[in-house]
Amino acid sequence: MRTTHSMKAGLAALVAGAAIAAAPASARADEVFFAGSTMGSFNGAPLGTTEAFQGLVFRSSTFSGTTSAGFLAIGAEPSVPNFNNLGSISLSSQDFSYTGNTFTLQVTFTAPPGITGGNPATFTALLTGDVSSTNNGGVFFNFDNTPRTFAFNGSAGSGTFTFQVNDVSVNPGKTVAITGQIISATQTTVPEPASMTLLATGLAGMAAARRRKNKK
Repeated sequence: MRTTHSMKAGLAALVAGAAIAAAPASARADEVFFAGSTMGSFNGAPLGTTEAFQGLVFRSSTFSGTTSAGFLAIGAEPSVPNFNNLGSISLSSQDFSYTGNTFTLQVTFTAPPGITGGNPATFTALLTGDVSSTNNGGVFFNFDNTPRTFAFNGSAGSGTFTFQVNDVSVNPGKTVAITGQIISATQTTVPEPASMTLLATGLAGMAAARRRKNKK
């Protein structure tokens, strides 16, 4: 009876340890914390936190957030300083023509750690809008919207995510945010040390019970 009782106790410890070890991973497996920053430049100039070109002004941003069902929108309203968007674009009411000029947006992820596959992510936009002297028009930023997939592998876990930036238009006298989204983010977490200890305790209990049974 003692042997049976010991084996049951060991099995219970094993099940409890396995459940606790698995619970945090399943709760966090589909959710990933992201953080990063942006810089930009017009016509291939050195990247900076604030860039101006013929009535256009870009201001950089930082962002952070945790996915929900693998999705995270990065699209907060513009502010000073910007936060949780990919930067902002302001356009004055002056008359300029922007056809043929370019804008480069650099997005650098600082979390999750261990990102590979193109970090920092760089996107180039064409300024195709025209601001005429008779009818002040807006400016259209035509970004490369191709989704880009990244992998990451850090101490907390590993996984993949896909990032995409959206086109943006701005009218004279206005400021708009550059937005994007993270989709299909998945993460496999590393079990916590305490959970692994409980699992090991359960296994040890079963092994000890089996040894006692073999001695009888």
